[in-house]
Amino acid sequence: MSLSLIACSYALGMQSGAINDSQIKASSFKSVWSRPSEARLHNQMSTHQKSLRGWCADDSDLNPYLQVDLVNNSIINAIATQGLPANGNLALRYKLNYSCDGKAWFEYQQGKVFEGYKHNLRVKQNNLQVPLKARIVRIRPLVSGQYERPCLRLEIYGCKNGQYSLRPQGFI
Repeated sequence: MSLSLIACSYALGMQSGAINDSQIKASSFKSVWSRPSEARLHNQMSTHQKSLRGWCADDSDLNPYLQVDLVNNSIINAIATQGLPANGNLALRYKLNYSCDGKAWFEYQQGKVFEGYKHNLRVKQNNLQVPLKARIVRIRPLVSGQYERPCLRLEIYGCKNGQYSLRPQGFI
């Protein structure tokens, strides 16, 4: 009898804040209003702080990425992205990199390109055909048009270490 991983799809904490600001890093950011910590799905502007309600890479960054450290290896089976409320802040496509230790990096399915959102406020969720096990996830926006900007908000779905189990295949 073979074993299979029971699918799980919990939000891992970007939107809720369970992932701390210090766990979210980026290759660059355009201004203090678009720091990596602003990249939380459905981020709403605070009355206490100015924000673009999302992360945007600096215009000079030729290889932008947004990175989330989940602290422990987790099973990841979906990524949801969302644009920023301002017009022109779009990254319609992205690649996914991951690591278990922050040293050895892998590209999900040899450079698979995921489709992002088509409208700034809508969420686009991409389910991973093959779930992956990783501690650190990098979203690499691909900008192809003059009016596209590497900006986004996101959530990662899956199971944190210990929230998943193995069961015999064919059983519920």
